[in-house]
Amino acid sequence: MFFDENEIIRGMELCLDNARNLAAEAEILRTRDHYERSLSLGILALEEIGKLVYINCLAFSLTESTHRKSFDNIRKQHHAKLFALHVYPLLLVQFAGLDNRIVVDEEWKEELHGIVQDFQKCLMALEPWIGSLENIDELHKWKQRAFYVDFDRQHGFLAPSEIHLDFADDVLRLVHLVVRGLDFVVADNLDRYREAISAIRSTVTSEQFDDIRQHISEMLARHQ
Repeated sequence: MFFDENEIIRGMELCLDNARNLAAEAEILRTRDHYERSLSLGILALEEIGKLVYINCLAFSLTESTHRKSFDNIRKQHHAKLFALHVYPLLLVQFAGLDNRIVVDEEWKEELHGIVQDFQKCLMALEPWIGSLENIDELHKWKQRAFYVDFDRQHGFLAPSEIHLDFADDVLRLVHLVVRGLDFVVADNLDRYREAISAIRSTVTSEQFDDIRQHISEMLARHQ
């Protein structure tokens, strides 16, 4: 399937909408003290955002693009979607460049800057739970542990209720921030984004597309 501009926009809107819903449902569970399950839903929301990041890459995909084919595999890989979160600030900057407020509205620009800074702080808050941020794919394991009794060689059997409340709260803070950032920058600029994709695809050569895709792939690979 060829991902035209409309299909790319539709995919991004669906991912963002689903991430919003998952974040809201995770918060409901958290308020009812079901924080283990809220953790799982929060991580699923992060995976949807990671998928959105990869869909953005499809803007630079042609009909027979190997990048498009790789997306068919990546969209099923939980670890890859979580790694893609490292590119989230660049996605915000990309969409901010389509918005005239980045030039004329100082308060808007400051809020965007604050979201990016808070994103880094939220990521760092996860380090005590997952170790280095290069291990962000560890969140996938925690998503599973929140539903099943697990076994650890040092501690024996572990129930989902043994997941630490503070860890769940740290993940949910990241989830809500990421969704807020996308609502702040991406949601209002999808029409401009569609126009930009159309203009790029009508003027950029296949060789230039290859260079762009290679740059994006290398950027993502640095966080894998």
